[in-house]
Amino acid sequence: MALAINIITMFATVIPIIIAVVTYIRDTKRKAQQDTIEAYNVLQKEVLSKISRLTPSEVREFAGNNRSEKYKQMTEYLMAIECFCIGIEKKIYDFDVFYTLTKDYFNNKRGAIRPTIEPMKEEKIKRLADIIIYPSLERIWQKMDEK
Repeated sequence: MALAINIITMFATVIPIIIAVVTYIRDTKRKAQQDTIEAYNVLQKEVLSKISRLTPSEVREFAGNNRSEKYKQMTEYLMAIECFCIGIEKKIYDFDVFYTLTKDYFNNKRGAIRPTIEPMKEEKIKRLADIIIYPSLERIWQKMDEK
């Protein structure tokens, strides 16, 4: 009888712990998803919408001149995108939500963003030789290509 009471007590103690852990995991995932949507909205408004107004040929014109204001502005945009991609890699933001939000717009070679920033990245790669330029962005693009 004492054994049965001990077993019941053990289950009564363990079950709430399991429920708390599951709830915590679900809440954490939901928060990451919500944070992704909010951060992407800011990125879209402050960065992506401005990049999408440019054409690849316009970017090529100033990509070689690292003293121009447009070059400096595009560098800031790329750094903001890189920071967001780091957040995805570190699981601060949710990749699946990001992918659902952006799909073709952000990644696709025919989309608005990737072909527009490629000339700038190519020019920086030429200039900086061995340095990997925007590695998190590259890994996110690769992950999106694989999906």
